[in-house]
Amino acid sequence: ETEFRSESIAMTQTIKAHAEKKGLTATQFALAWVLNNRIVSAVIGGPRTFEQWTEYLSAVGKTLEAEDEALIDSLVRPGHPSTPGYNDPQYPFYGRIVD
Repeated sequence: ETEFRSESIAMTQTIKAHAEKKGLTATQFALAWVLNNRIVSAVIGGPRTFEQWTEYLSAVGKTLEAEDEALIDSLVRPGHPSTPGYNDPQYPFYGRIVD
C-alpha cells in the first residue's frame, strides 16, 4: 500500500519531469542522486533485464546540482519517508522490547 499512495505518485511524476528537463530518465536521476551522496560508496543494482542494466550504467558519472537536491528536499524532508507518519498496515512495527 505504501508504494501506491497518491502523494508518492505525485512526487515521482514531479521528479520524472525534472529529470527529463535535464535530459535524464527518472532511473538515471535516481541512481545519480544516490551516487552523488558522499556517504554512499556503492549502489547494488537489481535490474530484471539487460536493458535496465544498460540504463543503470548510463547513470554512472552523472552529476547533480544544488537545485536537484533542493527539489528532492522540497518533496521529501531529509531523514523522513515520502509519507511521514504513514506506516504500511501490512508491515506493522511494535517498537523494541525493553527489559
